Amino acid sequence: SSLDSHQGLFFICNCDLTFIFIIIFKEKIMILQKLIISSLLAASIPFSCQARNLDKSEIFDRSHSLRRTQNYIQGDEELPHKGCKLLLDDKHEPQEKLVGKEYAEKHVSNSSTGYSPQNEKGATSARCIDNMAAGYPCKNVDLLSMFDLEELNKSLSKGKENMANDIWGWTDEASKREFAIIGLERGTAFVEITDPYEPAYLGALPTRRKEKSSGNDWRDVKTYKNYALVVSEIPNHGMQIFDLSELLDTKKPKTFAETYHFSGFGNAHNVFVNEDTGFAYSVGSDKCKGGLYFVDINNPKKPKYAGCYSQDGYTHDVQCVIYKGPDKKYSGKEICFASNENSLTIVDVSNKSKPRVIKKLKYNGAEYTHQGWLTADHEYFIFDDELDEKRKGGKTKTYVADVKSLSKPSLAGIYEGRTKAIDHNLYVDGNYVYQANYRAGLNILEIKDMNKAKFDEVGYFDIYPDADDNKFNGAWSNYPFFPSGVVIISGIEQGLFVVKRTSSPECTENENDTFLLKKKKKDETVKTCQWLGSNKKKKKICNKKVDFGNDVGPAYVVCPLTCDSCGPCYENVNAKFFTEMLGVDPQYQTCKSLADKDKSKIKKMCDKYNDSHKGYKPPKEVCPKTCKTC
Repeated sequence: SSLDSHQGLFFICNCDLTFIFIIIFKEKIMILQKLIISSLLAASIPFSCQARNLDKSEIFDRSHSLRRTQNYIQGDEELPHKGCKLLLDDKHEPQEKLVGKEYAEKHVSNSSTGYSPQNEKGATSARCIDNMAAGYPCKNVDLLSMFDLEELNKSLSKGKENMANDIWGWTDEASKREFAIIGLERGTAFVEITDPYEPAYLGALPTRRKEKSSGNDWRDVKTYKNYALVVSEIPNHGMQIFDLSELLDTKKPKTFAETYHFSGFGNAHNVFVNEDTGFAYSVGSDKCKGGLYFVDINNPKKPKYAGCYSQDGYTHDVQCVIYKGPDKKYSGKEICFASNENSLTIVDVSNKSKPRVIKKLKYNGAEYTHQGWLTADHEYFIFDDELDEKRKGGKTKTYVADVKSLSKPSLAGIYEGRTKAIDHNLYVDGNYVYQANYRAGLNILEIKDMNKAKFDEVGYFDIYPDADDNKFNGAWSNYPFFPSGVVIISGIEQGLFVVKRTSSPECTENENDTFLLKKKKKDETVKTCQWLGSNKKKKKICNKKVDFGNDVGPAYVVCPLTCDSCGPCYENVNAKFFTEMLGVDPQYQTCKSLADKDKSKIKKMCDKYNDSHKGYKPPKEVCPKTCKTC
């Protein structure tokens, strides 16, 4: 069947599971739906069981969604993102700022946080004191500034739907000025955060279609050089291309116009850009069965369709890189790591006309493989499953895939977090994972042992203080790649947050961590920190200089609290520091590799390298004990 949105038709999609009745009266239509909850499909249909009046401008969009659902029932197309209906069900009104003068006047008199706006550096900044930054729970993360939804939508036409979604950042290469780019239901807003305490709202780019009506909850943005690329789930939206250089000369807020446009696809759920190759990858679109859709953007003025990978159906998110990992067979090739709803699918896209799947990794308990990011060495892929907490309960689960062999990936383990919140988008910068976990806000994990999926939570900033349960509110995403070290967060009902970690990670240990007690030829004797704590010879063992064994270190490194080896000279022997660029490739070393060199070489390297790169700091900061800078 088909739906003509311009004439009064009676439309029935009839099958054993679902009856959808649509009656069109002049310029409005009413959708009545009855779902028989007798199968997994019925629970996944992305429509709520209710009657809803739609504007004429929305008729096409709804008919498009109905056709997608009908196609799925007939087996012609993958079902759209299963979490979409759940997110829509949890939507509520925007939340007020919990920081600033107005908040302080209403709430601080009854607060024990001691927050006072006049004692902060900015109008909406708040230091994290006693685990609170004004009205936001925190740990080792300060709030530098914030914009609410009303402020972000000022340059768009008035509308009822003003919620936020995705976020990305841009740093101008010449001036080093930093900008936040945040998606909204009816457009994309731009904020300069070069001075993070006094940010400047520059305006917004209206969406294609529906800017004056309801917009859409899903918008995604990435950057290539000085261009922003914006996609949306709005039908016929295509990809907006905006020259970010316009921001450099903007003196007051304005409504921007797109610079170029790509119409090779209509709606898309997400977009990824490989800046090393100049290719954009739209995913979850109305083309290519929702799979990887390649766009050559080396000339952003004339983007070109370059190919498609549809063999594994719908892709929800993806990261594509020039591979530099240990699997030599694929060195230098462009490899995509796709989150494909029920699997991690690894695809070689070096030849755009003949993309080839390398391996598809499925895992026990998969509910919705949502998004993930590679570690810097390309040995592990850290990812989240968006629906496991919702459907199965329990703590936030972070999955680690061992991808040292691309043709034989495996699940290294699962890390359980502090709260029960749903995880949404995460990024890896250096030795840290920055997670946007909906109602739990931003969570920062330090990587400890990827072989065992071991992390330490070293910081958090909770933008949704009301609860940390498994619902779809709060933090949508974050961007941690600014050279200044600031992190930006998008809050669905809150707006834009600019935050920064207050200190280096805490000196921590786990009582079950194992250290090398002694080594004789190939035989190693290992013990736990708990065992060491109750041993009468603890001091002697801690002072014993033992070489590193197979993935285990000496007691004073593994058990710094028990050995009292923390303090300004504490260093993580596996922590990586940046040395230099060889062409376009950043070079890194670990504190252990540095310590293994002779004294003159150590001093030379510590003095020579003083730059940071994408979160990796120089040796003097990462290895204070070896460099003797503490």
